[in-house]
Amino acid sequence: MPVCDLISHQLYYESRKAKKPRGTVVFVHGSGGTSQTWREQMPFFSDDWNCAAIDLPGHGRSSPPLCPSTTEAARLLKAFINQESFLAPIYLAGHSLGAAIVLEYALNYPGDPGGIIIIGGGAKLKVLPQILTDLSHNEIHKDLIKMSFSPKSDPHLIDSQAELFMQNSSAVLYADFNACNEFDLTENLSGITSPALMITGDEDVLTPPKYADYLQNHLSDSRLVIVESAGHFVMLEQPDSVNAVIKDFLNAL
Repeated sequence: MPVCDLISHQLYYESRKAKKPRGTVVFVHGSGGTSQTWREQMPFFSDDWNCAAIDLPGHGRSSPPLCPSTTEAARLLKAFINQESFLAPIYLAGHSLGAAIVLEYALNYPGDPGGIIIIGGGAKLKVLPQILTDLSHNEIHKDLIKMSFSPKSDPHLIDSQAELFMQNSSAVLYADFNACNEFDLTENLSGITSPALMITGDEDVLTPPKYADYLQNHLSDSRLVIVESAGHFVMLEQPDSVNAVIKDFLNAL
């Protein structure tokens, strides 16, 4: 697993290289996740694109400190991409918190990403106050991750993802959810000019389809796909559908 040495962090990431790459796709996970969030996407896209899936600071094998905000995480993502000299054009894919980071990146570095893929995201990601209160008291509830999935999803997938989620400390989860709670680009979306693809599950209760609708209506170059029988982890619940949609989007750029 490669490591990127920055001044403030050591960032680990999964890497796959195509034989004749058409650019690079960088994947950014959500709250309490790691690069393994993208295990259904990395092998698929590495046929045509170089792929990198990062462990955000304090997650997986990456070093602390945690990023206190999506803005800071976007700055770090930019430093990571510059340091590793990935093959252009570079496309960014983010899930949930990762989607917020990708939107921040596209806003702060206009014209940089060749396209952005927003999965389970929105212009703002308010978190229930009780969740933050519980995490501040070191209480982590497994039901929080289980409600992220469609009831139709494979129970083994839900259980395995819940186990991974519960391996996080309450401090990591609090920082992630607080960053989501403070994220709000509702007044800034016009500054994002990169082509955007929004993907959401029709049964996502954390970031329901109306969040993606709002993005589509306020981004200048965007496309929305709603995937049936999927919740917040749509890219794990319905990977074939999600991969096909992303591939169509990338091929059209």
